[in-house]
Amino acid sequence: MRNDDFEVVYNMYYQQLFLYARSLTSNKEDAKDVLANAFVKAYLSFSGGNVRAWLYKVVRNECYNLYREKKHEINLDVSLIELMGSEDSILGKIITDEKKAWLYKKILELKPRDREIMLLSLKNELTDKEISIITNVSLENVRVIKHRVKMHLMENAKEDYHE
Repeated sequence: MRNDDFEVVYNMYYQQLFLYARSLTSNKEDAKDVLANAFVKAYLSFSGGNVRAWLYKVVRNECYNLYREKKHEINLDVSLIELMGSEDSILGKIITDEKKAWLYKKILELKPRDREIMLLSLKNELTDKEISIITNVSLENVRVIKHRVKMHLMENAKEDYHE
């Protein structure tokens, strides 16, 4: 990767990759280390294709490497509410924050694979194809998982808010 290209890629993806790494490591310093390694690999070895999906996959693998090194459990428990934007009105913000908190809680209760796919989709706004590449789950299976999780969340919402 050329220096100019690298700088553009770094500036474009650093923040969202940092949030992703932070969600996997639950530690700011570990997330920074993971990103440093990922961007070194990008500079030295990226040879073409979807750079965004490739970077997410490298960050994910670096998090797993860190996990193996530290021998502790990867914790996806990141404050999604803090990371997401909010509306201007105070009442709207309160309602939105309550819904986000409910959704975040329900997502954290999912199986690890489903939770990761939903966080990549909702928080990181990745395409199904990018999620498929990152998670090594077939594109069709990513779509099926997202559909099933959405149906499950809708059922939970009906139960929780219409009792």
